[in-house]
Amino acid sequence: PLQFNGQYGYSTSSTPLSIRNILTDTLLSSAVDPQANLGFKGHPIVIGNLLIAVGSRFDPGIATYDVSNPTNPILLDVITSGLDALDTGNNFINEGAYEPAVWGSYIVYGNQDRDIPQIKVVDFSDPTNLNLVAHITDSSLKAARYQQFQDEYLFTGNAKIDMRNFPSCAI
Repeated sequence: PLQFNGQYGYSTSSTPLSIRNILTDTLLSSAVDPQANLGFKGHPIVIGNLLIAVGSRFDPGIATYDVSNPTNPILLDVITSGLDALDTGNNFINEGAYEPAVWGSYIVYGNQDRDIPQIKVVDFSDPTNLNLVAHITDSSLKAARYQQFQDEYLFTGNAKIDMRNFPSCAI
């Protein structure tokens, strides 16, 4: 069993993301360092042999790593452009995720800034080719910091979003 400790973005720590064997308390790797290598602190999400590092707080970015050999993580893809948030004055600002969530093969996250009524959806079905597939904007998303899912519905802020039709989702 492995433990993945990330950077999360809630502090000024510059500690790399670490992968540990929790049975032996052995450090296997600290080579995954999105902040130093990619320009954003990485909130880790692990699905099987795939590590997804999602930029948190004020650092937009998403990277995927193959961790099938946890002592030698391999960067598969990274995107940092196009993830900026559109504020109420139609200005793009540097804004990372608050708490990213997974729905199927998508990373879904709201903005750190509660005044920006928007969530983003990134497709990681091919982890070597990440794609921003939707910016969903609606006034009911002002507090869209946490996402929960039931079947095809996303619940966030004051919104219930039918995810079957994004990027033009019904809110």
